Amino acid sequence: MQNAPDQGEKFARRKTCMSWPDQGSRHMERRPLTDLPAALLQAGYEPAPYREVYEAARSARIPAQRGRNGRWSFVLDDLPQIADRLGLLSSHAA
Repeated sequence: MQNAPDQGEKFARRKTCMSWPDQGSRHMERRPLTDLPAALLQAGYEPAPYREVYEAARSARIPAQRGRNGRWSFVLDDLPQIADRLGLLSSHAA
């Protein structure tokens, strides 16, 4: 009879979730997708409506990850790529 997994193994399995293909095994701080419009604005990009951001995440147009809890998240280092995929201009480019 095989032993049941310990709590650490159970937790490790629970952390798996849907990932953006280009992401690989990066372990960076994830932020909730609801923070993405403000993060883009703060980084100097045009504003993006949350609904547009959410649909882009759902359709895999931007690097985002959906956790087992159903919540979407992103990595701050991906902001330039996200802005590009959303077609947003940087205020620095003007």
